[in-house]
Amino acid sequence: MSDHYRPHLISRTLVPALCLALIGLSSCHLHVDLEDHPYPLPFEPPDEPDADPSVEDVPELPDDADTPSRGPALLISEVMIRPSTPPDSPLELGEYIEIFNAGDVPIDPLDLIIEVVETNDRIYVDRLVSSPEEEEIVTNLKPIPPGGFFLFLREDHPYYDITDHLDEGTYYEYGRWHRSIPLSNFSRTLRLIEVQGELRFRIHHEIGWRQGFLVDLEGISSTRLDIRENIAFGLRSGVDEREDAERPDSWCYHLEGFSSGPLLGSPGRTSPASCL
Repeated sequence: MSDHYRPHLISRTLVPALCLALIGLSSCHLHVDLEDHPYPLPFEPPDEPDADPSVEDVPELPDDADTPSRGPALLISEVMIRPSTPPDSPLELGEYIEIFNAGDVPIDPLDLIIEVVETNDRIYVDRLVSSPEEEEIVTNLKPIPPGGFFLFLREDHPYYDITDHLDEGTYYEYGRWHRSIPLSNFSRTLRLIEVQGELRFRIHHEIGWRQGFLVDLEGISSTRLDIRENIAFGLRSGVDEREDAERPDSWCYHLEGFSSGPLLGSPGRTSPASCL
């Protein structure tokens, strides 16, 4: 704390005040010999020969006490934009968006919104459940721990075999339980938002692609990565800052599959070294 209790400073203000009061009441002259009653200086150390004024009696703090908390920090860390269509469906149902918690506090996935800027569509967990099965899914969603992942999946299909490789409570099929919002293969912008109270929100991250290429939305980097069928874009391992994550050269193509399906990616996990 910045304010401290100093008895000697209070006494120096109290004595003159008493003097003025006595002078006003008695109309007499009050003489005080300062040599007989010296006042200590405001920051004069106590008169103790063995005391070391350079050493303060403060409690010991843990080694990491001076490390500031990073707080909430979320990144879009992997996107599957152009999955092939299942033999029995004309829709690209295997689209997904992976969220990485790069901060040091857990995040409730119910507070997250992915806004598709061009269409004003929003991908999020629907709290207005319409069946006991959906209620069980929403109730069992787990907070995203620091260093953890969460997946927004359009809709799993046996052709893709995605959710069999994810832990329960770490993903949500928005196309199955809410609106089936497609991701255009041509141009889109995804904005990751965290709702922080009734009238507050925080934009954590934005990525976008234009004319079939992942691009730098700020125009700083000229790197462009073309969208390829069944291949996910992933953040390179170790990228955990928003400024870095918004540059296409921080992203890579997945070259390994994670299931018997056609998709190449690592949903729910860090991008492997083979991601180029």
